[in-house]
Parts: sequence; structure tokens; C-alpha cells
Amino acid sequence: MSEKSEKPVTIRGENKTILSIFISSNKLTLTVSRKGETGFERIDRYIIPLDYLLFKIFEKNIEALSTVCELAEKVERKEIIEEAGPE
Repeated sequence: MSEKSEKPVTIRGENKTILSIFISSNKLTLTVSRKGETGFERIDRYIIPLDYLLFKIFEKNIEALSTVCELAEKVERKEIIEEAGPE
């Protein structure tokens, strides 16, 4: 049985192409499609383990780690506020 399908992040490109980004468990799936006369045609698909992607990003730019940590703290704080609800 496959995982629950979530709505992808989509980005329109030039030349009628669409990049769909799916994030699930520990992988990032990128699908490139093109709109044709008979509908959408998948051009290519890439599956990237998230830990590998993060390793490569930090290998090139370790300063990005501090930005990610700050963002994670902000997200965590927002989740805590949402869980508590209005007082």
C-alpha cells in the first residue's frame, strides 16, 4: 500500500513545464512535467534522500545551518502556540 498522497508544491517553469515537489518521510521527490495537447507528460523524476541533500547543502555552506536552526525554532514556537489555543 502506498503512502497517503499529499498535495505537492508546484512551480511553473518556462516552456510550459511544471516542477512538482513532494516531501514525505525522509525523501524529496521532484517531478518535471510538460503540458501537451493531450494533457500532462512526465519528463523526468528525481528522488533525493533529505539527509543527503542537507549534508550537501551544509558541506557547501555551513552558515546555512544557523539559518535552518533559527527557522526550526520559529516553527516550533508557532506549533506550541497553536497547540495551546486561545486563552
